[in-house]
Amino acid sequence: MEFNHVTGHVNGNIIINDGWLFVKSENQQIKSLCKAPQLIRSGKGCAKIEAEVNAVLSRVAGTSNKRVHVVSVVLYAVGFLIGLELALGTIWANLEASLFDAAIRQEARLTSLRCPPLISPTETALVRANFHNGSEKALNFLVRANISNGRVTLMRHIPTTLRLEPGQQELLAWPVTAADAAFGRFVLVRVTVLSSPPYPARDAACGVLLLNVPPLSGRQMVALALLVSLGGMGGGLALRVWNERPLTGRRRSHTLAALWLAVLVVALILAGLLRLWAVGVILLAFLVLLLAVFLERAVHQP
Repeated sequence: MEFNHVTGHVNGNIIINDGWLFVKSENQQIKSLCKAPQLIRSGKGCAKIEAEVNAVLSRVAGTSNKRVHVVSVVLYAVGFLIGLELALGTIWANLEASLFDAAIRQEARLTSLRCPPLISPTETALVRANFHNGSEKALNFLVRANISNGRVTLMRHIPTTLRLEPGQQELLAWPVTAADAAFGRFVLVRVTVLSSPPYPARDAACGVLLLNVPPLSGRQMVALALLVSLGGMGGGLALRVWNERPLTGRRRSHTLAALWLAVLVVALILAGLLRLWAVGVILLAFLVLLLAVFLERAVHQP
């Protein structure tokens, strides 16, 4: 008995092709069983049977590769779009906040202001700011929080006088709800601290995106969006690299473009969550430019 070995992956342990029997061994190799008397009578050689096996394997492998490719594209696209939506929403919210109650700009930035990125229609979130007296005398901090009240032109004024002894610090918090959202989309907040020597007047603004994904809270929506976005893009890229290796030529250029797009989306998400809306706008311009270059190459590259 003579054996020909053809490496491949197929479904099932036995293939029957044109009356010939092929058995898959434990190491995933295909052995074509060629009996000499039958070869003489039929005129078929093992080389011809090997070609037939290769054709079968090519069809099976092609179908498998296409399925993996589709899955990788879907995973990447979902992760990309979810991440882009989160980034654009938070960047837009903070851009609007930078224009809110901005008639008088203060000397310095209130770096301790903290806002939740997202809020649901049913929850009450807290905007926080920490104040510290590092001087050698007691100080009175005059703090004013202005919060949008359903419209940009309407706002809630919440003044607070905070007396801190030397070395003392205190955290102030202001509740915000969906009813505060301007345009029905963004809760806009600006916190201002008047000058208390040796501290200059300071202020900071932030925007909270209103999003309705029941029954999730704002924190849960952020966590889920990050998980889906990073997992989708990472998983899609990993499947593409595994399915299309070795990466050469057009495959390599497409994979690198997808990788750079994913990196830019992650950077946009960080810019939105850190309230760096100006950085986000610049990154968005780079993203649009890269998308244009990628599409142009995809259309014209042979």
